[in-house]
Amino acid sequence: MLIDEHFKYLGWLSDNGYKPQLDYITNGTVPLAKIQKTLDKFDNITMTLSIDAVGKLSDYIRTGSNWENLDQNIRDYTEYFKSRGHHLDISSTVSVLNVSRLGKLARLTDVLGIEFSLNFLRHPDWMCILHLSEYGREYVVNEISKLDGYISTKNMKKMYDIVKFFNTENNTDLDNMPIWRHILQREIRYNKVNSNSISLAKVDPEWWDILIREPYVWK
Repeated sequence: MLIDEHFKYLGWLSDNGYKPQLDYITNGTVPLAKIQKTLDKFDNITMTLSIDAVGKLSDYIRTGSNWENLDQNIRDYTEYFKSRGHHLDISSTVSVLNVSRLGKLARLTDVLGIEFSLNFLRHPDWMCILHLSEYGREYVVNEISKLDGYISTKNMKKMYDIVKFFNTENNTDLDNMPIWRHILQREIRYNKVNSNSISLAKVDPEWWDILIREPYVWK
C-alpha cells in the first residue's frame, strides 16, 4: 500500500470499468485518508491488519511504528469498512515476544466488533513459543485464564488455541542459548543503528522477569 503505481493501476481499472475484489494484508501504518478516494471506487474489499500487540509492546515488536497513530488507523479503517460493507479483520503472529499479552489485542477486536485470528510463528526457532520454559508456559496459561469474562467467548476459544499449541510436538532443535539472550542480541543490533533504544525489560518488565527466571529452553 506504499507503492504509488499500485493505486495508479487501481485507478486505471476503475476508469475502464473493472471492479475486481481487492484483498489486502497490511500492517495498518498507511492512514485511511491517503487511500480512501481510491478504495471508494471498489465494492468488494477484504483487508487483514497484521497487528501483534497494543501500546508500547506493539512499538517494540514492530520497530519504527507508533501505537497512537496505528490505533487511530485501525479505528478509522474499522469505521470505513463497516460503512461500506467490506470485510476487515486483525491477525496476530504469536511469538515469545507477545504471547503473554495477546488478551489486550483480543479485547480491542471485541470492542471494535471485528474478527481476530492467530498465526503461530515457528521460525526463527527462538521466537517460537514451543521453546518457552515450563515456567514460562505456566505463566502464559495463567494469564489466558484471567481473560475469561474480559474478552468474548469466540476470542477466548482462540486464546486457548495457544494452550493447545503448547502440546504440539517440538521437532526443531534450538541452540543452548536461552531465549532472553537472543532477545538481548536483537536489541543490541537495533540500538547500534538507531538513536532511540528499545528494551523488552522496560516495555514488559513482568514478562521479561519470567523469561530470565528460567533461562533454559523447553526440551
